[in-house]
Amino acid sequence: MKKVLIINGAIRGAAGNSGALANAALQQLPGASLLDLTAPPATIKAVYELLLAHDAFLIVTGVYWNNWGSPLQRFPEVATAFENSPAFLVNRWPAR
Repeated sequence: MKKVLIINGAIRGAAGNSGALANAALQQLPGASLLDLTAPPATIKAVYELLLAHDAFLIVTGVYWNNWGSPLQRFPEVATAFENSPAFLVNRWPAR
């Protein structure tokens, strides 16, 4: 079973529509985890460990001025440090 990391990148975090959608997805996906980017900040090491522990990402965010929210904008900027690491490059999917 694949583990999914649900990333809530909405400005309102758990309080908004994206938070409700993220929580609904969390209930429907066994073994899924939720990373709310507006919650008290996790360390970069903790985020890296989350990325390593999951096989897929489901990203939810609102639309603000025809773009995603600022918490989600910061996420790829921080995660750039991991782009050549097993957090993004390990092929865990079986060949078909």
